[in-house]
Amino acid sequence: RRQPGSAFKPFVYMAALEAGRTPDSIRNDAPIKIGKWTPDNYGGKYYGKVTLATALAKSLNSVAAQLTMEVGPDAVVEAAHRMGIQSDLQANTSIALGTSEVTPLELTSAYVPFANGGYKPDIHFIQRITTANGKVLYEGSTG
Repeated sequence: RRQPGSAFKPFVYMAALEAGRTPDSIRNDAPIKIGKWTPDNYGGKYYGKVTLATALAKSLNSVAAQLTMEVGPDAVVEAAHRMGIQSDLQANTSIALGTSEVTPLELTSAYVPFANGGYKPDIHFIQRITTANGKVLYEGSTG
């Protein structure tokens, strides 16, 4: 298990869209303080008024944290679980920055519906690849 970091942000934006925000909704990308926590953007750079589409494209931490506060951390956790994350997730504002640990397979499979029209396929591993004549080109380990 690993902290996914910014790779978790799509679930924040999904929860925000479900709560009525749009890609064109505007937020102020500026330094914020949440209790004792200050989610800084990479390189300390801020862009002012930005759309949610721009904020996601630029992976802006302050906007992701704002959205998590708006919709609530529970909504973000629920969105991630619906997409296939099975790990226990901590429902707090810092989840916006991927502070709960998940497996790489969970994260990868949870991304699939974003690119697959919302459909979540069954994930399976390739065990063997053969030619039409039966020659084994690849055989995975069983361990």
